[in-house]
Amino acid sequence: MTGTWKNSCARRQRRWTLDLGEGRRRAGKDRTYLWRVAGGSADEARVGLLIAEAWTYVAHDEIAEALELLDRLLAITWTLTR
Repeated sequence: MTGTWKNSCARRQRRWTLDLGEGRRRAGKDRTYLWRVAGGSADEARVGLLIAEAWTYVAHDEIAEALELLDRLLAITWTLTR
């Protein structure tokens, strides 16, 4: 994976991690909003990995664990926002 892709994925990971943490301390609609943003960022990271795979920057076995973890995170954020 190129440096640009790695940096982009790292930024997304930091963003959704921070949004989940911030949302945990908020109340009302503000909390739900931050959890939705975290889910969107996680999905963006997932799609980024799939694009990197499609463009043969990475092999599937290199990103399989990350994709599984992102799917779990997306399930968690979906549950938090419902």
